Amino acid sequence: MPSARVVPALLLSALLLTACGTDPAASDAAATLDAIEEAPTATDQGQTTDDACALLTPDEIATATGRPPQETAGGGGSCYWTGAVEDPTEIPIEISVDTTYQPDEFATFAQPDGEQVDLGEAATWDDGVSLLLVDTGAAVFSLQVLSVSGDPKAMAVELANLIAGRI
Repeated sequence: MPSARVVPALLLSALLLTACGTDPAASDAAATLDAIEEAPTATDQGQTTDDACALLTPDEIATATGRPPQETAGGGGSCYWTGAVEDPTEIPIEISVDTTYQPDEFATFAQPDGEQVDLGEAATWDDGVSLLLVDTGAAVFSLQVLSVSGDPKAMAVELANLIAGRI
């Protein structure tokens, strides 16, 4: 899915290529560029977040999963946490959040046979991939919890309730 910033970047490039000199078209191009920069983005509208890793604290993850996150990796509207392990042969808990969905994409990505969850305006749990897809009304996000110990769905619902209040 193209980023919400791709279209403005392409328009900016086209405008810069055509906006040379003191041509009246140049001032029109500058006005168009100003309008693009001032236009609300998906983030401004509460649909995505630029830092998905800021949506959950290490303490909140530890409370929900029983283990603090050991590693965090993210960028844009996605974040991935790996839980700490005491024994190197143990399989760590893995959590990922994706906030790059557009508000109308819930119906597109929700699995028709997914279990309905009482969260936000709509939420479905896909047990096959341990994925919770949530529509808050203002934003759509997914949260995946991979764990061999504990209940991944319960962990996902607990964490998703926190995210839903922040996105």
